[in-house]
Amino acid sequence: MTSDKSLLKKIEKSIRTVENDFKKVDEWIIPRDRTSFYLTHDYHPYFAAFPPELVSRLLEKYSKQGDVFLDPFMGGGSSIVEGFKLKRKVIGVDISPFSKFLSAGKATPIKITEKETGSILSAIKKNIESEKKNDYNDFSYDIPTV
Repeated sequence: MTSDKSLLKKIEKSIRTVENDFKKVDEWIIPRDRTSFYLTHDYHPYFAAFPPELVSRLLEKYSKQGDVFLDPFMGGGSSIVEGFKLKRKVIGVDISPFSKFLSAGKATPIKITEKETGSILSAIKKNIESEKKNDYNDFSYDIPTV
């Protein structure tokens, strides 16, 4: 039985052979592992998420900036995020309240000024410091005699 890596290498070699023989590059070979997810795509491992690169390629090939794009089953919101990224006007619909929540969280821009960034980082630092102090207040360790 061949390992997944060796099988993947055989597939890649076969693809390169076909591309070389026919002088054509297969633009639709898209990785399906979670490492290909970027931006906010990896906020949640939504069970039926499209690879973002697939959505991106389809939008680039079949639409242009400013076009309206409708995803009637937006699920985890991959197409919504890609639509925003590629400057499309996007409409996402889903029956699942969780999908709506997740997509809104992934696609809603957060605008933070430099001043706000400093105060947020300062608050995080204070929180971490106070948590560390709390964690070590009751900490006692008897040093063994050797």
